[in-house]
Amino acid sequence: MRRRRRGIFRPGFRPAFPSWPPGHKGLLGPAGTGLLILGPGIRLPPLLFGGTGHDSASRDMPPFPPERFEAGTQNLPGAAGLLAGIRKVESLGLSSIARYEASLLALAREELAGEKGIHTFFTGDAVRQSGLFSFVLPGEAPEETAAALIRKYGNVDALYREIHEREAIPGGLDALKKEWKEELGITRSPLNFLLKTSDTELVGEASARLSEKLATILRDLDLGALQLSDLALHIHPEDAARVLKELEISSIRVDFLEETKEEKDVLAAAREIGTFEEAEALLQKLIKEPAAGAHYVPECGVSFAAGEELVFIPERMFITAETIAEMIRRLKAAGVRLYSIEGKPIVKLSGVGTEDLSIAAYLLDPLPSEYPYQLIAGQYAGIELKDRTAILGKLSPKEALDEQEDALVRYMCAVALAAYVSAPKLLEKLESEEMGDLYREIELPLMELLARMEESGIRIERSALQAYDKELLEEIRRLEEEIYDLA
Repeated sequence: MRRRRRGIFRPGFRPAFPSWPPGHKGLLGPAGTGLLILGPGIRLPPLLFGGTGHDSASRDMPPFPPERFEAGTQNLPGAAGLLAGIRKVESLGLSSIARYEASLLALAREELAGEKGIHTFFTGDAVRQSGLFSFVLPGEAPEETAAALIRKYGNVDALYREIHEREAIPGGLDALKKEWKEELGITRSPLNFLLKTSDTELVGEASARLSEKLATILRDLDLGALQLSDLALHIHPEDAARVLKELEISSIRVDFLEETKEEKDVLAAAREIGTFEEAEALLQKLIKEPAAGAHYVPECGVSFAAGEELVFIPERMFITAETIAEMIRRLKAAGVRLYSIEGKPIVKLSGVGTEDLSIAAYLLDPLPSEYPYQLIAGQYAGIELKDRTAILGKLSPKEALDEQEDALVRYMCAVALAAYVSAPKLLEKLESEEMGDLYREIELPLMELLARMEESGIRIERSALQAYDKELLEEIRRLEEEIYDLA
């Protein structure tokens, strides 16, 4: 039979409520450590989510403690220090620690009782008194006293000149205290501290003069021939681009002015068409292009970017969803390679798949939770585009069609443009990372399948799922209770 070690918690300790004592106080552990104590049947949601080392491929935390509450890399040095502190507490014994704290409290109370004007607060019961107590210093806060003295004397030199002159006169310091109280309202005199000296501590006049020096802004420094413009940051674009490329950092831009100009010029070309004739003329131009960017929003419209064209076609009047779907089918049949940031709406509309760049971006960097068009454009095309909120505010594209159509044209064209200009470099990088086959043979077909499933729907047996859910919950509860019993 295993013997239970006697420690801080009594054998069989099972709290009815969660407890989280800090580790750096009574347990003598390092700062930033602590404990989480749960009794049987107490289940809490995780505070943080992330890899646990137990099942790093899963986005969910494990269902069992302690791994359920241990996201990321554990603070092993902190845990070791906390264990050492707990063992020290065990070796000293709680009763001896309590007696030592009581003796310190008694000493503090005795010493403070002799200080004039200091009020202490104790329970009067040594058993119920913790290791902390409160006391109040009468008078003003230190910063208020300092501000009053500086207002009167102007600087530290004048203040100490007054103090030293009064110090040479019998009773001069007492008179100075009285003047400060009557004129400045300083009821608790700082003279004792101002005159204090020490070879090891920064106190008294040395402290006051250092404080003044730190708070003084120098305006008469001789900078020689140095000009403010000389302190400006100058980046050599070619060298910066070379270093960023070597480090494989593609999210930082170095040609800000040129890119801002490019963005404004390109989006200024964005336009809207709304007739069959205009749509057919655009289609004939797009068919001649090897590739095009496309973005479709249901009940709103479609946008295309290819060559010099940057066009939005609203879905209304005689241009219906089927009209737009037929345009997309004809482009695909003509061999035009279609790029999009989010391909599902186009698949649902036309049954035609596109190169979904959000999936490609995910394969290259799976950490972000989303892949907005402006991020993809900035990272893979070096073009800065405003995000949806900056263009449409809180409006949805459908709402903007009725309320802010000019802004909607810019937004829809920005997304199509982002897909068109980002695709070459993004897909090239995908091939260089040897993920082209994964993208084409698995991810894109899966995206199209999911889009069709979402459009058609799937049949589920609700009663069977509910029964399985109940079965799983019961099994989870049983396993958790078993784990708590073994812990």
